[in-house]
Amino acid sequence: MITNWKGILLALAGGLIMIQPLRKLLPKGTLTARKGLPATIASRGLFVALALSLQLLFILVSLTVSFRIHQTPLDNREVLKM
Repeated sequence: MITNWKGILLALAGGLIMIQPLRKLLPKGTLTARKGLPATIASRGLFVALALSLQLLFILVSLTVSFRIHQTPLDNREVLKM
């Protein structure tokens, strides 16, 4: 099991490893959010990350609530159809 400090170290290491390939892949100024296309690309990436995070959080919360009230996840399939 990963403890809090190990998880933080793994996230930092992953972020540092991704910086160099992203600099080659994205236009100059994207990581610093310069005006124009680089800022647009950066904001779209942030919005996609936010949307995916919220979807996963919604599923996690609905499953957590269903287990706390002693239901199976299949009982909440109407909620997950959204």
